Amino acid sequence: MEHIVANYYNRCVVLLTNHEIGNPESYFPLRGPPPAKQKSPIMCLWLIPNHFVLIFLKDGCPLPPSSTECYNHKNEEAVTWEDEYLDQHDLFRDLMIIEKGEKSPQTKNESNKAETILCDTPEKANN
Repeated sequence: MEHIVANYYNRCVVLLTNHEIGNPESYFPLRGPPPAKQKSPIMCLWLIPNHFVLIFLKDGCPLPPSSTECYNHKNEEAVTWEDEYLDQHDLFRDLMIIEKGEKSPQTKNESNKAETILCDTPEKANN
C-alpha cells in the first residue's frame, strides 16, 4: 500500500512501526524522477494495530531504510529518489545501533554542557 501512496502523491512515504508489527521502512515512487528544484515533503504514517496515523516529521530527521521492493520494481527515472535521503538513513541506522545497545551514545563535549540556571528570588530590602 505504501508504494501506491508514494506513487500517487509523488513523494517519499515513511512507515513507522514497532518490531512486533513489522519493520519501519521508507518508500519512494517507482516511476518518474524526483522534483528538480526541491526535496519533496515526506509523508509519514505510523502503523498501530488496525490503524494508520499521519505523523509530521522535522526536516533532516532520521528515516528508516528503503523498502527492498523499491529496488526490484522501480524504473530508470526513479533511481535517484533515494539519493536525497541517504544521510537520514545513516542517522536512523546509528539510532538503531544505540537502541540495540551495541554502541553507547556519544558523550557531550565540555563546551556543550548547559550552564546552571539559578531560580532564586532576590530578597527585598527591608525599609
